[in-house]
Amino acid sequence: MTRAFRGVSKTMDIGVAAPQHPELAAALAALSEDHRVVVVFRFHLDWSTAETADALDIAEGTVKSRLWTVSGDVRSIPLPE
Repeated sequence: MTRAFRGVSKTMDIGVAAPQHPELAAALAALSEDHRVVVVFRFHLDWSTAETADALDIAEGTVKSRLWTVSGDVRSIPLPE
């Protein structure tokens, strides 16, 4: 899905954040869009929680809550050495 966000100069495809890591791409695809976009903005784009919250027009606490919700699932993904 392609979607534009405040503070992002172009439309970005949030479904292809990790094509070189199929396990990670599959885990991201399994998340709800609300959770996936927070993970992509925070870790793929390396935005702060404040920047992520501002771009999505949500509270910073909501960003932190969404990251906490998915943290166990994402941490269990084996990364290639």
